[in-house]
Amino acid sequence: MSNRCSDLNVVIEGDTMSQEDLTIRDRYIKELWGQLSSLHLVTVNKTHTYLFTTNAGAAAGLLAYMGAKKGPFPMSLSIGLFVFFIGILLVGWLHERSYHKFSRLIKTLNANAKDFYSKLNDEAWLKLIEQHEKLSNEGNWIDGIAYASWACFFLGSASVLVTFLC
Repeated sequence: MSNRCSDLNVVIEGDTMSQEDLTIRDRYIKELWGQLSSLHLVTVNKTHTYLFTTNAGAAAGLLAYMGAKKGPFPMSLSIGLFVFFIGILLVGWLHERSYHKFSRLIKTLNANAKDFYSKLNDEAWLKLIEQHEKLSNEGNWIDGIAYASWACFFLGSASVLVTFLC
């Protein structure tokens, strides 16, 4: 017996999966794909831009101040500038790691969805769910890179502040 899911162009051989199950699972895959794409865009466009702007803006401001002043500069200004630049480099690394994490999630979802649609069984469905959950929880150290960049802004600011308060 063969059923055809008209909106998916998928033929279900035998009675291994009902039309309703297929529709629910297809909707889940499409929603998950949309969420991953949106999450990727939000992460890259907002968080990374903010971290880059804070560190780069502080470095630019400090460079402008140092350019306007004559004479030797206290070590704390040089340290602050160095820390701001480290923060900028961390944002670049954050971009790279985030891109690879989300790219891997999307590629794995794509491969597992193709596998599910070719087999249309619970085993392929469980593989899709399990691998997505596993990959979603991997690479949480990426948050550490973001926090380190944020810390660079505060440490650099503290170093510069010491110069003006002392």
